[in-house]
Amino acid sequence: MFGVFVIVLSVLGATAEDSRAQCNNGDCAAESAALLQKTRLEKLESTRLTDTLDEEVADHGTIQMQQHGAMALVEIDLSKMARKHYKAYDSKKGEDENIEDAFEHFLTETGLKGHLTAEERERYFNYFKEELTALLKHDHFDENHDHEEWLEDVARALEDAKPMVTEQLVAHINSENLGYTASVGTWARRLSKKDWDSKMGLLMPDHLGSSGDEGASTLQQPAGTDLPDSFESAEKWPACAAVIERIHNQGHCGSCWAFGAMSAFDSRLCIKAEGSWTGERAMLSRGQITSCTYPTGQDGCGGGWPSHAYSLLKSRAGGVTGGEKGCSPYFGHGAGAEHFQSSGPAPACPTQCGASYGLRSMSEDRFKFPSISYQDLSRGGNMIQTAKEHMMKGGPLAFAMDTRGGFMNYRSGVYKAICDSGPTHAVTAVGWGQNQNGGYIHALNSWGDDWGESGAFKITDCGVTHLFAFDFTTDNADVPSPMLAPEGSTPAPEQTPTPTPQQEGPAPAPDPAPAPGPAPAPGPAPAPDPAPAPDPTPVPNYPWSVTSPCTRDSAGCVMSGNYPGLYSNNERCDFTIHEQVKIEAVDFSAEGDYDILYVNGEEYSGENTPHGVLASQIKWESDGSIVKSGWKLCPMP
Repeated sequence: MFGVFVIVLSVLGATAEDSRAQCNNGDCAAESAALLQKTRLEKLESTRLTDTLDEEVADHGTIQMQQHGAMALVEIDLSKMARKHYKAYDSKKGEDENIEDAFEHFLTETGLKGHLTAEERERYFNYFKEELTALLKHDHFDENHDHEEWLEDVARALEDAKPMVTEQLVAHINSENLGYTASVGTWARRLSKKDWDSKMGLLMPDHLGSSGDEGASTLQQPAGTDLPDSFESAEKWPACAAVIERIHNQGHCGSCWAFGAMSAFDSRLCIKAEGSWTGERAMLSRGQITSCTYPTGQDGCGGGWPSHAYSLLKSRAGGVTGGEKGCSPYFGHGAGAEHFQSSGPAPACPTQCGASYGLRSMSEDRFKFPSISYQDLSRGGNMIQTAKEHMMKGGPLAFAMDTRGGFMNYRSGVYKAICDSGPTHAVTAVGWGQNQNGGYIHALNSWGDDWGESGAFKITDCGVTHLFAFDFTTDNADVPSPMLAPEGSTPAPEQTPTPTPQQEGPAPAPDPAPAPGPAPAPGPAPAPDPAPAPDPTPVPNYPWSVTSPCTRDSAGCVMSGNYPGLYSNNERCDFTIHEQVKIEAVDFSAEGDYDILYVNGEEYSGENTPHGVLASQIKWESDGSIVKSGWKLCPMP
């Protein structure tokens, strides 16, 4: 996803005559001169910014006018501007002072300073300093003081840390009467370009090396059916309304492709099951889809393609229940509203249900749909007609769209999309409608219910770049029965125990009963035996112990300090391994090369996880700067 950073150029047209007309008491001449000076400075700043961007257009061709023709520029890559905008490192000053100087120099040279509020500038600087400090650390700048490296890192940090929503941008969008309203909410104002990129996870099939079609010939074909002006899936299938309208949050993981696909699938599963797949536990795991769809080479948090989620459901691996009360809860860090410090790759594909799910084993929890067929349709022709026919017959569908423009700021109305751009994001269509400007699709996003219209939005028809049609039957589906495990169920063991050897030949006859003897003489009743002492509470047989601040839960899983929050600087935990244990890396996010989990003497950090390693020695250490969300390791069955 290419970020959007819109800067509104405004030049005040105040004059000395305006000033004199407003001057009541006091020194009008002085006030007029001050106003003229202020206006000249503002014009100079806008001219400087305009000239700067003109140069970048000539040099790189990277600047595009906003789609609605306003005085706003988008797609500004701040890392590719002319060298003069990046201040060289001054070896006579410390690193912190150089960071401050580089930031102020850039804002002044480009004219950006006057187009951000004081709060926006402060937040931008804090994110810039955080990002640049990390880049310099990993480039070993303190050891070599490579000035070219400094300039490259400054440029990259300015781009990664820039704000994606500004007061001026929102004011401009709302002034244009585009058919939708924008807002600067708490959620959006905290996001940087890097945060925004982490939420854009749509990768085209050619990038992933596989097609998006399977059994397309069996799918419903467009019949030119007369369609109503408006339609809502939740109204046609009210028993499934709660499933259809459920809003999810992908957090800081580029898993929109999994959320878009699975929101549609859950809805259709409920419809086909005539409402029996419903309630808060009625959802298949987005985390398991993200981690397991691409077993080799592709990080699911780095992107994917919605119809590939259906290929996993068609395979022997299938899906499992998700959500907080399901077999495989979602792993995404945070609610997607925090700064990028807590983002990370998808964990390895899980091999067991989470410790909090005690209703059945993962093998008992598998949902497989060998009959599923799916097809990708591209923008143009009768795609929108096809989408509506599919929705009317079977329910919601996933689709792709472009989020560049003002989508991050969307609050209500019909978002006016860029009609000739490529896709960057996947969402779920649940209905459609029309207004005075034409047709629109009613859809659900996966950014939580604080965004948009309680998590939903409307978009002009032309904004749909791809449609992900699919269908399946439940007749030959291999799913648990019942689909939702009853509360209080207990899982069967994953492995069948070895049967006790049986004695060959017929079973021996029982010993004959002894002959009765004479009845004993009556006597006093014997005293009752004392009640047996209760059995002591069994002590779980955990394969490992760990020192504080790391912890161990009731299922024997071990976690870094403060998990799932950020671990601490200079954190150290020592393990005692009671018996060799194969590691299930449920989650793993540690600063690469600096915060290290040592397993059998091997180092694991960054995206290198110890999943599946048979461990006899483990130790954890973090250094004195930059922290992540840490790790959770469980014994693998």
